[in-house]
Amino acid sequence: MNLGYADTYYSDEEKKIVRYFLKKWNINPEVYQEMVDTADTMLALSKQKDWITSTLPKDNIRNEKEKRIDSEINMLLLDIKLTIKELTM
Repeated sequence: MNLGYADTYYSDEEKKIVRYFLKKWNINPEVYQEMVDTADTMLALSKQKDWITSTLPKDNIRNEKEKRIDSEINMLLLDIKLTIKELTM
């Protein structure tokens, strides 16, 4: 999935490949949906950060907004890592 989102667009062909591996590895559809939702949210946050850095002047407000977005992205990443860890146990 990560490669599918690398170009910011998760194509139907990429989804088909991922679905194949989901079946092959017997991954729960809810786990897959969690990963898709997380990836979509991370992509939206990255776009928001890009917008902030391109429109707001460099100051404390911009820095705080960037830090908040980075924190949210890191929290999502930790959640996904935990989900993956739980799958392998």
